[in-house]
Parts: sequence; C-alpha cells; structure tokens
Amino acid sequence: MSSRLRTALAAVVMAMAGMASAALAGEPEWVRQFGVKPGPMAQIEALGVATGPQGRVHVAGWVRGAFYGPPKGYDDAFAITFDGDGTELWRRQPGTGWGDQAYAVATDVAGNVYSVGTVYSEGPGHVADLNASVIAFDADGRILWRRQPGTTEFQEGHGVATGADGGLYVVGETQDGFAGTFKGYVDAFVIKYDLDGRILWKRQPGSTELDRAWAVATHSDGSVYVAGEADGSLGGTYKGVQDAFLIKYDRDGHTLWKRQPGSPGYDGASGVATDADGNVYVAGTTTGWLGGPSQGNTDAFLLKYDRDGRTIWRKQPGTPAEEYATSVATDADSNVYLVGSTRGALAGDFKGKIDAFVIKYDRDGQIVWQDQPGTDEGGLATSVATDADGNVYVTGGTGGVLPGCIETCTPGAFLIKYGPDGPQ
Repeated sequence: MSSRLRTALAAVVMAMAGMASAALAGEPEWVRQFGVKPGPMAQIEALGVATGPQGRVHVAGWVRGAFYGPPKGYDDAFAITFDGDGTELWRRQPGTGWGDQAYAVATDVAGNVYSVGTVYSEGPGHVADLNASVIAFDADGRILWRRQPGTTEFQEGHGVATGADGGLYVVGETQDGFAGTFKGYVDAFVIKYDLDGRILWKRQPGSTELDRAWAVATHSDGSVYVAGEADGSLGGTYKGVQDAFLIKYDRDGHTLWKRQPGSPGYDGASGVATDADGNVYVAGTTTGWLGGPSQGNTDAFLLKYDRDGRTIWRKQPGTPAEEYATSVATDADSNVYLVGSTRGALAGDFKGKIDAFVIKYDRDGQIVWQDQPGTDEGGLATSVATDADGNVYVTGGTGGVLPGCIETCTPGAFLIKYGPDGPQ
C-alpha cells in the first residue's frame, strides 16, 4: 500500500463529518466493525486479511490505544480472528515500548497465523529505528516466534504469503544490503523462512532508484511472485514517473522472469495473486493508460499474466474522480476480486468522502458483480481474501457504521463477508 493511500485511510478513519449516504442495492452476508477504546489519539487501521482452516478469518493492522489490554507503545500491531459466522474467537495486541504496525497477514495449513509489518524503535538494543517485523501465532493466538530481519539501516515489511512447500515469504523495502547487494537509495527485498522462523534464502531486487515490494503470492507448483513499484529499470525498460513491477522466482529463489508494466505517469502495484491454472494477477493504481484508457485522476488497474509472463488481459476501472486499488485475490474457479477506494460512483452509489469498492471478475475479465460499501463518514477497502467455499472477505476502515453491521459496531476497522454471489 502506497504512502498516499495510507494517508487517505488515516483521514477516513478519523473523519467525523460527511455527505448524506445512499442505500446499498444489496447487502453482504455480514459486517463486523471493531474499534479501539475512545481517546484523544485513538485510531485503528485494518490492513490485511487471510482465511485459514475451519473457516477462520484473520485480520491484522495497527492500533493506537487499548484494543486487547493496555497499549504497549505509541502504536501497537494487532491480530483478530473470526469464525465464518462473524463470531470473534480471539484478538491480540503485540507491541514494544515504541511503535509497531502490521501491514499484512497469512495462514498455513495448521491454522497458524503470520503477520508482517514494521517496528519503530529507539534507544539501546534496537536493530534500527525502522525495522521489518514478523510474528507467528498459533491457531489460538499464542505467539510462537518473532523475527526482526534487517540491519542498523532502514527496513519495512509489507507483504507475506505461505507456500505449499512449507515456506513463508516476506517482502518489503530496505536501505541496506541485508538481503543481497544494495543497488541504490531503496531496494525491495524477499525473504523465505521455514515455518519455524529459520531463514532459507534472501533476495534483494532493485535499481539505482527507489524500489519497494508491496505484495507476494505463491502457487502450488512452488512459484513465488513479488509485486511492487520501481523508480528505475528493475524488471524492464523504465516507462515514466514510477512503474509497477512483477518478478517470478522458483521455490529456491532463482529469478525466472521480470515484468515492468508502466505508463508515462505514476504506476504502482499493491497486490498480487495466482489462480489454479498458474496465471498471475497484479493490481495497483495508475495515472496513465496501463489497463485501458484513463478514466480520470487516478484509476485502479488489474493485469492478468500467464505463468510465462505473457499478458492475457488488462482492466482499468475508474471514474473522473480518484480510485486506488489495494489488493487482489482469486477463488477456486479462477474468479478474481479487486478491492480499493473510490471518490466516485465506480461500483455503486457514492456514499460520502471516499468509499470502498469490491469488483468480482470472471477468468476472462468480465465483471460478475460489484459493490461499493461506505458511509457518510467515508470508508475504503485495504485487503481481500477468499475461502474454499467461494466466500469473499474484505477488510478496511470507515468513520461510520456500515449497513448490515452485527453486534458491536464501532467506527474504525471493518470486516465484510460476501457469499459467492455477492451482495443480496
């Protein structure tokens, strides 16, 4: 997720005024909202969602205030787990005495949960002022291990995925050569751990400019896909202000191919996913013509590649206002789900300052259904995941109460469940 989108999310969660809301054409199966205890600086951001065994759904992010016990520092990471009916099973608020944030979450076949983010630290004994962080929880929320990869320079963890081979893949950015030769300014990094937290290999793709890895996905054949943004020639010819990139590795960390889609404007990839056929989908934001004609200020984009890196189709949903795509997921039938935020009527009626959006495409890139959840206090979607039954889970933030919210409906973070047929 770009720094521009993080700023937008923070503004939405804190906003307390807006325009009149409009009714949804249909509603999801359920909506859960969870916030932090009120306070002058209280804030929460839900940034990652993943599904696991037994129908469980896991959300990770960060809080400022009391979410599970007293706060540990200025910001704390959090993890919260629900069952398929929206019942909360456990929540945790790991932190240090300084600042901790979780940006992404993944699960394995045993139901363990892995969150990745950043630790902000000061004083003696710390690795760096800003360092990547990995936390492993068991299925009941007990911490199994923690890792803080990096050096005394700057590192941030952004994305995480597990593989069928028992690997755990973490991506982010660094200002040092801790995962390979330092290329310049800021490099992307990829680390493969085993599920006990031992490093198996590290890679550090980069150009001489600023390069960030935002997302990672795996396929059952052992392939690993890393997506992000590059200000130089990282995966091909540099196209403009900033390009997206996609790199395919094998399970042993060998680079198989690179792609660098871009336009003369700003382009950045924020999400990546694979399907059962080995195709790969890259989602992000563009100010140019990347997935089709520009619709306005900034548009979302969705690109589909085959396993050999050939482009199959491109989409560029947008309005004359602003759109940002944050995450992408697939289901067992190779349908594709794109989520993000819009300031226009992209996937339904516009509710307020900024709305979330969810679009379901079939394997051929045709829209199956779409929704635009929001309130007159604003809202946006940050991550999406699916389960084995084709259900869709979207997390994000809003300053209001979403239609269909059950039980405690505290403004702040949300988790929405859609059935395979979308809002009904």
